[in-house]
Amino acid sequence: MKIRRSPVVFHNVLKMTDCCNEGSWDAMALVLRNLVVMNGLYTNAPAFYQVTDVVGEPGRKEYSVYVSVSSKVEPSDELPVEFIDELAFGDALTFRVADSDTLMEEAYFLLDACAAEQGFSLVRPFYHVCFDVFGETMVDVVAPIAEEADDVQP
Repeated sequence: MKIRRSPVVFHNVLKMTDCCNEGSWDAMALVLRNLVVMNGLYTNAPAFYQVTDVVGEPGRKEYSVYVSVSSKVEPSDELPVEFIDELAFGDALTFRVADSDTLMEEAYFLLDACAAEQGFSLVRPFYHVCFDVFGETMVDVVAPIAEEADDVQP
């Protein structure tokens, strides 16, 4: 298990946020990718997401799904997405979850322990970058490092 520390940058990012049942972020990612294709764009990076609990609704989560696309997009009321010119973390910890036996909670624990050991805090919610390697899905959990104490979220 290796934790890397480096900047992370994505350009021309489309973001879609919605509440759904836990673990259903991939359906949102498919909707977002279909919007990308139908609008003559193509993706140039893996899909990634953030997840938070929905207060008072056990089993429901709020997911923000992100896709980096080939060019800038003009925001419109017709598309249920937000456009972000650049999503950049000047300093972040990344942990690769390479097998289905590793729980996300373990990854979070290791990232928190590494940050505490080095004397800094992490910004939540973390980002989950998903990609396919030889037919297997891998996830890089990206934990931005807080620049100031005000950036830290429980």
